[in-house]
Amino acid sequence: MEHNPHRRFALAIVDNLEEALTAIRQLVRSDLEPQTISVLGQEASFAGERQTADELGRIVSRRGQVPNLAVDSNQIICLAHDSGVLPKVICENSELLGRKLRQRLSSQHAERLTRAIACGEFLLLVELHSLIEERTATRILLRHCRGSVEVHDFNAAESAEEFHI
Repeated sequence: MEHNPHRRFALAIVDNLEEALTAIRQLVRSDLEPQTISVLGQEASFAGERQTADELGRIVSRRGQVPNLAVDSNQIICLAHDSGVLPKVICENSELLGRKLRQRLSSQHAERLTRAIACGEFLLLVELHSLIEERTATRILLRHCRGSVEVHDFNAAESAEEFHI
């Protein structure tokens, strides 16, 4: 069997964490594993929706409360399943996130995602392991998220290291 050096993700933008929570609940009800789902955004945006951020943290990481979110922080953080600290700091601001994304995506896609996060929106990422998961995730994200759903392949080592997902 050949080893695939890439990880495939469905990406979608949501306006707020309540929309993210609705989409994630539907993804989990459709048998996608919570540990395949990540939510990225500015720390201040998560702090502004603290109760929903806590609930998202419980679903995707199977932990309790998300600790100490700063309302004045522009850091880009991620709620995801892993053995480290929750939330994970991805980078110091959306400008740095944009640079990282432009290394992996087209400039147009990277700029749109970066602009959304800079405006206080959130990025949902769902790791996909099969065509069935891709169809399921895409259908659910299209129903619950703003705009389009994109599917991208990332180098496995880079995505895990750079984005902590």
